[in-house]
Amino acid sequence: MKSPKKGGAKSRKLKRVERYLAGIPVLVQKIDSKRTFECTLLNISLNDFTVRFEKNKFDFKKNENFYIMIDPELFNITHISSLKINAICKTVEENKFKITAKFTEINENLLSDIEIIVNCFKNLNEYEI
Repeated sequence: MKSPKKGGAKSRKLKRVERYLAGIPVLVQKIDSKRTFECTLLNISLNDFTVRFEKNKFDFKKNENFYIMIDPELFNITHISSLKINAICKTVEENKFKITAKFTEINENLLSDIEIIVNCFKNLNEYEI
């Protein structure tokens, strides 16, 4: 039996960042719109995340910029009243109403807040019942 090829045709060395299951409500907003969409944050890492929309609210395209808004109080982040992070859509799964996006324009303070959120989900994912 053949072993699968490693890396494929376009093999690049990227730092592997683990994603953690989430399952909390978040808001997303297109850059050029005031309208927000409520969706579910399915998973998150330091670099990216996946959200799922309701069927009738799905209209995002690949490479489209938007904001993800997360309630900082859920993670005991008290130095700000709202957490609004720039992102760019990387994958659209219309049949599953999901998009995967990459964080953009991240400064040191935002990265620190994202680390807090990711670590919360990391701890929850490692907790055994």
